[in-house]
Amino acid sequence: MLELSLLLNHWSFHPEAWLILGIILILGDLLLGMNYFLLPLGIGAFLTAAVVAVGNSLIPDEILLENSWLTDALVFDTWKDVLYWYAGLSVVCTVLLRFIFRKTEVTPDINDY
Repeated sequence: MLELSLLLNHWSFHPEAWLILGIILILGDLLLGMNYFLLPLGIGAFLTAAVVAVGNSLIPDEILLENSWLTDALVFDTWKDVLYWYAGLSVVCTVLLRFIFRKTEVTPDINDY
């Protein structure tokens, strides 16, 4: 079990792994016709890659030390923290895509009696 945790801890901090996962999920949605089921998960993986990249290297230590809320939000301790971000971003993407792709007007069917 420790090996699995170490493996997940290693790969979850690589933004490239999240980009690959996002590409696979979006292509799976397009090729398998999943009716926009995997699309928000792929977009969530892209956003997670951005958050991991920002959290890993783009923020200087001086800014992190001055803003404790930023340290708590973007510095990850384990793979579980990154997975929480992925789940949250995927839920937000799902809600936004359902709002965007909803049908605005339902036309009456001629066959309804």
